[in-house]
Amino acid sequence: KGIGQQMLNKAKEISKSIGAEYLRLFVVDINKPAIRLYQKNGFTKVDGVYDEVFDDGYVLREIGYEIKL
Repeated sequence: KGIGQQMLNKAKEISKSIGAEYLRLFVVDINKPAIRLYQKNGFTKVDGVYDEVFDDGYVLREIGYEIKL
């Protein structure tokens, strides 16, 4: 299907067009398909973890992946 690949390519294109040197994306740590897609496309994991805590105490852990454009 390639929709994720198309979205990554478009994000890179837009980022370059506005002069960005890097593109950083955040993903919930349990989203293994997205993590594999990012890694397959040259993104590397960056330092830092962000916890999104909801009212009921549920926590989503977000990690960043980055690529030099």
